[in-house]
Amino acid sequence: MMTKKRKKIKITITTIVWKFLILFLNFGISTCDELNLPLHSIIKFSDHFGQSVYDKVAKATAIMDLKILKIIKDYLLLEPNVKQVDGQSLTSDMKRAVQKMLHRKLIALHSLSNMSDVSFRQHIFDPTLRMTYPESKNLNYTDFILVRSAQFNDMTVNFTMSTVHIPNSVYEKSSDVLNGVAWSASLDDTFKRNNERDEHLKWQYFCSSTGFLRMYPVFISDEYVCFRIQ
Repeated sequence: MMTKKRKKIKITITTIVWKFLILFLNFGISTCDELNLPLHSIIKFSDHFGQSVYDKVAKATAIMDLKILKIIKDYLLLEPNVKQVDGQSLTSDMKRAVQKMLHRKLIALHSLSNMSDVSFRQHIFDPTLRMTYPESKNLNYTDFILVRSAQFNDMTVNFTMSTVHIPNSVYEKSSDVLNGVAWSASLDDTFKRNNERDEHLKWQYFCSSTGFLRMYPVFISDEYVCFRIQ
């Protein structure tokens, strides 16, 4: 015997499915008549689909849990409704949003490319160069101030500098690698400016043909992550 709460939840799921079906049909070019889909068939399908969704969700998540009931209750309080929208206008808005996003990413990429060219040309190659630098495989989290960042999915990162990763197959003390690490350190300022300019920007990388990878911001990687990067 289905309880009142279970019955209400099933009706809610069915209603949501029915509304989304109507929204889908109205959003498209064709009408229900053109698709030869009578209303009773849509309702029958939504009932069947709603029951199927309810059964699977109930089995997977224990739908009578109080938290789930609260989510459904809060959803109903929003008084959701379906509104017809202009598909062409919606598509145009999405297109403009994507164009703006890609334009910001392109600006960040060009700024890194330009700065790398300048830094490389200004650097004087030193075959005897010896230096220390933050290498991702040997970082100690106690040496950095790490902050939890929502921008990076709540990972703990350091925005003040980048870190360098060198695969095991590359000799980390070779003059080519060390000189590349030296001149590419100037990219940190560009990394930081890009990050400040675009709050949705994620990881920034510079990969050298000599075999090292510079990454921003700093994060403490485990052995598995380092292996994948190789």
